[in-house]
Amino acid sequence: MSNKNEVPQAALNFGFLLIITSIIVAAYSSITGEGRTEIPVSETVEHLDLFFEDRDDGSVDVVSAVEGRVLENLQIDQGGFVRVVMRGMVRERKSRNIGPEVPFRLIKRADGKLMMTDPVLNSQIDLEPFGSNKDSFGRWLEAVPNKYTTESRFSLQQS
Repeated sequence: MSNKNEVPQAALNFGFLLIITSIIVAAYSSITGEGRTEIPVSETVEHLDLFFEDRDDGSVDVVSAVEGRVLENLQIDQGGFVRVVMRGMVRERKSRNIGPEVPFRLIKRADGKLMMTDPVLNSQIDLEPFGSNKDSFGRWLEAVPNKYTTESRFSLQQS
């Protein structure tokens, strides 16, 4: 007697063949790079090295690593987006027993995009997908005259 719920052998064979073919194509593409699309990274036009220091009152000081001055003091009820981003980056360092000695780096690209990077872990967070929240970071670039820019790099090379 035949069970009406059985899957035909031909359908099973076809499904198996489809899975094997997909794995082979994915492996080939991964190994050769063929079919891969890469988004070109725009040149860095400015960057600013920053420390984020917790205060006893629960606020956080944003400090320019170049000047050593506080750019902003984020009170407990301020800077929620900044706090979340930086808490994640600090947690990653702590999980690897890395201290706060090396500053984080805020990068502005030629296309205007902002990224927060950790030079120690070689990690980065693209701030563009977060819309106007990125301005919470971007305003610090305007607050510091002594930051790395492509113009300052060229003037140093010409000296």
